Amino acid sequence: MTIISVENDFVLRDISNILSIDDFNKLFLVIQNNKNINEHIIDTKFQSVEKSVLKHRKIKHIIHSSEFTESMAYDVTDTAISMALDFIKYGIFANDLLAHNFTFENGKWILYDFCSFSYNKKGLRAQIRSTFYISFAAFELMKIIKRNKLKHYFLNRIKYSRLIKMISFFNWTKWYLCMEFILLLLSLNFSGTALIFMKKIFDIYNNKHKRNVYKFVTDEEKKKIYELIDNLLSENSDVFCVGKFSGDWALFSKIPAYKVFYTDNYELCDNYYNFIIQNNIKNISPAVLQPLSNDEALCDNLKYRALYDDYTKQRFASDTILIDFDEVYDEKYKSPDEFCSVISDYAKNCIIIKLSKNKILLKQLSTTIKKYFKFIESIELKENYLLSAKCNTSSVKLKNISYYGNDNRAKEQKKQCNAIIKLIKNN
Repeated sequence: MTIISVENDFVLRDISNILSIDDFNKLFLVIQNNKNINEHIIDTKFQSVEKSVLKHRKIKHIIHSSEFTESMAYDVTDTAISMALDFIKYGIFANDLLAHNFTFENGKWILYDFCSFSYNKKGLRAQIRSTFYISFAAFELMKIIKRNKLKHYFLNRIKYSRLIKMISFFNWTKWYLCMEFILLLLSLNFSGTALIFMKKIFDIYNNKHKRNVYKFVTDEEKKKIYELIDNLLSENSDVFCVGKFSGDWALFSKIPAYKVFYTDNYELCDNYYNFIIQNNIKNISPAVLQPLSNDEALCDNLKYRALYDDYTKQRFASDTILIDFDEVYDEKYKSPDEFCSVISDYAKNCIIIKLSKNKILLKQLSTTIKKYFKFIESIELKENYLLSAKCNTSSVKLKNISYYGNDNRAKEQKKQCNAIIKLIKNN
């Protein structure tokens, strides 16, 4: 499916080579009448029947599969397999219901790629093989290497000829035989049985995964700061929350603003995500973001590396950015002036910075922020300052990068497999 254009509020897609108009109408009808399916697929309609063009809303903040935590990987795979089982009841076969075609939004996993369906059961073979190559291969890797070590090489396509070089021969044999048995069922026309068996294999992985949940605690000083932040923001804004302090504000906040939480700690993010799921929180999306365009130009040990990435700016520019300066700033790489220049790119309207009580630093940050914002003020608290600025006067031009793009494609497979093998050897 080809993206024709990505506008401010919607995306147009050419589906002329995917399904006929009649088949798409049947597909839409199934989606509309099945709640379990409908809630996990982006709302889509025809922009032009004659030209076979679909239109769907633009998801404001795209989090890609290479940025998922371990629990996210299990949940998105569960969603994908369950959807495939629902669709097959209507004679519709999944062929691309895979992690990289979903993103996390409003407390749910949302499919935003409509080329994932077929009325030909041959497509199901691609779905099964790719689930093993991507999700199940990732679950096997998690047995021998921690998620944070894999960086953005997570949930990528790994063929069995490469996986055998990464995991034990015993685990590889079980993985391979399960895949071949499911494909055998499919070749014998037992499509539903094949999917059911794949779901059982997934459940074995999922049941062994230990989920830890974030313990959200706060003190009176932080509560006071959080309430001040709420008063500075509009209820209709969206907030890019960078660091643990900002993530805690997102959980505490009484305003319904949509929040994206970015931490560079995978364990924290995974626990935080599980807290969101457990408490059915709809307006927070967490991730460990990765620099997907400027990766090679950035130091590996730089804190919050993705902030300095053009593609991250494109995806996560928000009405407001909230940062604890002492937590996020990295002295090894950027001066405070340069850092403020970078983070200002994320704030369409407002920037809020918490910093420790340091008058010299406050003056330096205030002077720099004035270059980019029209109105600025600071609030003195017992142990901290809260610096806020509104009305961004600078215009940032970002590189033209595919908003819905990702590197989970066959052409990247060899390069990414070699990177994973190297990471495992150095683990």
